[in-house]
Parts: sequence; C-alpha cells; structure tokens
Amino acid sequence: MFPLGGGGSTGGLFGDPYLGVVEVEYAPTKSIAMRLQYSGGELLGSKFGVVGVNAEVALSPQFGLFARYGSGLYPNTTLGDIRPQYWSAGIAFQDLFTKNDLAGIGIAQPFILSQVGNATQTNFEAFYNIPVSSNLRMTPLVQVITNPANQSTNSSIVTGTLRAVLSF
Repeated sequence: MFPLGGGGSTGGLFGDPYLGVVEVEYAPTKSIAMRLQYSGGELLGSKFGVVGVNAEVALSPQFGLFARYGSGLYPNTTLGDIRPQYWSAGIAFQDLFTKNDLAGIGIAQPFILSQVGNATQTNFEAFYNIPVSSNLRMTPLVQVITNPANQSTNSSIVTGTLRAVLSF
C-alpha cells in the first residue's frame, strides 16, 4: 500500500516521516472518561489522517470497560484513496489478586479494509500488571493474532511479552 509517488525520508520536525497526535478528554465524573483523538502525518511521501473516539467507564472501583473506534484516510496509495477503520473493546479488573494490581482482556480489529486481504485481522490480548514494589511494576501479557495481515491463509500468531516499568 505504498504511496504511488514513492517519496523518501527528508527528516526534520515536519519532514517525511512525521506523526502528530492530539487528544482531548472529557471526564464528567471519576468513573467516566471520553476522548477524541486525531493523528496525522506523512510517510513515504503520502499524508494520512486518523480520527478516533475512546470511552472508559468504571462500573465499580474494581471493574471497568473500555471501547475505541476510529477511521482513517490514506490518500494516493497503490489501492487508491483508502479509508480503513479500527475498533477495540475490553474489560479491566483492579485489585483482583493483590492491592493495586490490574488485569485485563481485550479484542481489536486494527485495520478493517475490504481492499486488503480476504479476512480481517483480529487481535486478542490478556495482561496482568503486578506491583512488585512502589517503584517497579511487571506486566506479563499474551497476544493472539488471527488472520495476520488480513489473510485467512496466514497462521495465527501467539506472542508473549514481559514488560517492566521502573518509576522514580
């Protein structure tokens, strides 16, 4: 899906490639938050823009839901002007096994576009964020990606990650 013009990297703050992201949040209560996002930039000589909306709701101090939807415009690709969409949703549990832990599961379709592939890639993720100390959190997570690259002939991918966050 490279742009027709090809393009090349010119660097710099607004040179190709670049990405800018703006997010505005509205949180009428501690348990509800909504965000509008815009991302835009240029890659390989082609400009693009993506808008999205994100919603989070805490149903209790220990349980919450989230959802996201977005749509993009990538003009002048080898497929023409394309408008992919994406969505994700999930649940999160706080203080599930220990104080200040966080566990969650989610599902997403990150690039929905009928012109690319014969299926829609779907990502599943589960994570558990563990407070090891007041300065260290560890997060093991597993992801399962079905129909990678929107191709039904591609085998599913399973990945595992261990993330460490040190705060000081």
